[in-house]
Amino acid sequence: MLYVGGSTAAAAPASTGGGSKGAYSGTTAYVTNDLVTYNGSAYIALGSTTGNLPTNTTYWAPFGGSTVAAWSFTADQKMGTD
Repeated sequence: MLYVGGSTAAAAPASTGGGSKGAYSGTTAYVTNDLVTYNGSAYIALGSTTGNLPTNTTYWAPFGGSTVAAWSFTADQKMGTD
């Protein structure tokens, strides 16, 4: 919590991604909830990571099924909504 002028205000949330980043690149900086494809599978970032392969379960978790054809999100699309 942040204390501002004697009152309590919520701290800003940590930066989270959540967007489709396409094919994994070892030079891209990823943040929590970024989605990538790697060797035909999809992975979601568990936190900030750069240069750690999606198969490294310290930084990534499998996302969805075992194979992914192609997917992308637009600004108007949100998971769990129409």
